[in-house]
Amino acid sequence: VLVQLNDKLVYTGYKRNVTKRMPLGLAYLASAAMAAGHDVVIVDGALDDLDVGQIVDATLKAGPHVVGITCTTPLFPQLVRVVEELKRRRSDLYCVLGGPHVSSLPDASLNSSGADCVCIGEGERVFVDLLTCLARNEEPVGVSSICYRWEGAIKHTTPFRTKLWHSKALPPPPDLDALPFPARQILRTQEYVDYAR
Repeated sequence: VLVQLNDKLVYTGYKRNVTKRMPLGLAYLASAAMAAGHDVVIVDGALDDLDVGQIVDATLKAGPHVVGITCTTPLFPQLVRVVEELKRRRSDLYCVLGGPHVSSLPDASLNSSGADCVCIGEGERVFVDLLTCLARNEEPVGVSSICYRWEGAIKHTTPFRTKLWHSKALPPPPDLDALPFPARQILRTQEYVDYAR
């Protein structure tokens, strides 16, 4: 299950229409996971205007083994509450975080959220590789660009070379042109609207 948090819970008091943007990042993750043979459901808390409890209920209703949650900085406190409740209700659930906030602060995000793993940067290939390791019950030491918990310790794998000043010894990021198109077919596309454009 991939989760889009509800930004309306953070940005309150606006009188104008609320934009409902399609979670394309999650749709790309979904298409990569589906191409590798995984079943994927997207819970869009923003589209359905879900509170934390409803996001957790919708997520658990799908019966996941792994939950991926995307997050920007303003939504991080909401993410922490979602992960805490998911872990309280299903301690065996593996929670993976992604997005700009957690990519910038992977250790702090892992420590303060109680999640199991952070994908740093582009996650399409990383998420599929991580799912493969988890299915085999293996430590994800060979999965690039993650920060994760394993046997009580927080560990890091080799990051991708994403900045000009990064060492050329680091692996390049995945070829984004090789990714499958976003899995829009699992979204209710007709319900998304962007008043800002």
